[in-house]
Amino acid sequence: MTTTTTTVWKRTCNHGEAKWPKCPCPWYLKQFKWGGKVYDPNLSRYARVVLDEELTTKTRAEAVGELVRTAIREGTYTSAKQQKNAQPEPSSAPGQTISALIKAFDKATIAADVEKRDTTKDGDRGCLARFAAFIPPKRKQPLGDWPIEQLSIDDVIAFRTSAPMRALQGSSWNKYRDLIVGLLRFAKAEGACARDVFADADEKRQSLLGRGKSNRRTQRVSEDLEARLLAAAGRAFGELTATRLQAIIVAAIETGMRRGELLALLWRDVNWDGGYIIVRAEEVGASKTGTQRKVPLSERLRDELLALRTDPTGAQFGAASYVFGNAIGEKLTTIRKAWHTAVLRAHGHAVEWTKTGGLSPACSAQLDRIDLHFHDLRHEAGCRWLESKHFNLEEIRQMYGHTTVAQTAHYLHAEASSALSAMQRYDAARRRQRDEAQRATGTTNQTETGLATSKTTAKRQQRQNASAGPRLVKGRKC
Repeated sequence: MTTTTTTVWKRTCNHGEAKWPKCPCPWYLKQFKWGGKVYDPNLSRYARVVLDEELTTKTRAEAVGELVRTAIREGTYTSAKQQKNAQPEPSSAPGQTISALIKAFDKATIAADVEKRDTTKDGDRGCLARFAAFIPPKRKQPLGDWPIEQLSIDDVIAFRTSAPMRALQGSSWNKYRDLIVGLLRFAKAEGACARDVFADADEKRQSLLGRGKSNRRTQRVSEDLEARLLAAAGRAFGELTATRLQAIIVAAIETGMRRGELLALLWRDVNWDGGYIIVRAEEVGASKTGTQRKVPLSERLRDELLALRTDPTGAQFGAASYVFGNAIGEKLTTIRKAWHTAVLRAHGHAVEWTKTGGLSPACSAQLDRIDLHFHDLRHEAGCRWLESKHFNLEEIRQMYGHTTVAQTAHYLHAEASSALSAMQRYDAARRRQRDEAQRATGTTNQTETGLATSKTTAKRQQRQNASAGPRLVKGRKC
């Protein structure tokens, strides 16, 4: 399991780390090496110039830092200085570039949306940044450098059919589509472009940019696979790391919590007497819903957590320490390497890591074929609850933190199967009720076959009795 501390700091601050949250000194990204180059930008300046916001908390600085790291990995990162020099100030005048239009759209639409969380807004900005960085076939400049009037629907289609976009799930493409359509509509409304590139296109081209269907995963984690994952977690690492990886796998299956929610779990959030865990939905990576909820603590998970309760010195972790943190209770931001190692070994594959920290091409191909995500443990938890018939969809909805029961049913593919299961339970209950009534009256209990036979015999006798009477016929029979 990878041990990771905070990725941001106040490099030029003389006030001391304890005063960082309140002092006005700028936040910096700790040195991040990628592609042979070292990055350590001033995040406060980046947020002010690129995101049009001021960093006031360490939590927000870490979120912006992760946004910068992602952009660096994807090759779309532009420093605050470069962005300031390259892009004109937002205006609605005709002739502005797509990058300038995106900045104006961000300020007027994305940043102004009070209902969206900051992490969601960052995701929207990332989508538009990838659109602006796209270079259509037979072109030399990325879309962001073009005047908006030069953009055609065919350029948008080329973006949609590019390899990275084709690989997206339907729901992921829908986010890009909605943002791009909103941007084009904004361009016309603000007078930056005389036409709405999407709305003015013919139906055939619009259909090529249609909304994608959400592909729901159906991957299950059998008890045998679960046992192999736990065994692989124990073989692959040292005792302390193995114990925590095994515990987080059990926790995901027992609670249905997301990976980010588990990594953000503090010891103060575990209520031993009440028998539940509080999911606060506050920290970066654990705030998808933004709504706090309680998740029951099973006996199996209680035993796993008790084994993690003490640090290497034998002392109990403090209330502010992370349950699935490192050896001294600090937060881990990822378990990617540990999880991939356990998955590969659980399926009988040796694991090879490159010097840069990535999987070897052969191992990466094996991992793709296995197609097992950590999030599949959350899905498996709900499937097991539903199949046990000890939980109904409303109870599972509360544990998942979903907004509606319909969302939970869709997530668990329960729309059709739940009705079938309900009818089977209904029939079984009626049979039990009938049998109990027959025993109470002293009558002979008949099997389902016997009941069907007696009903058929009675109907046949009725038809015979009816045929024995006089028949009215027309004319005379010879």
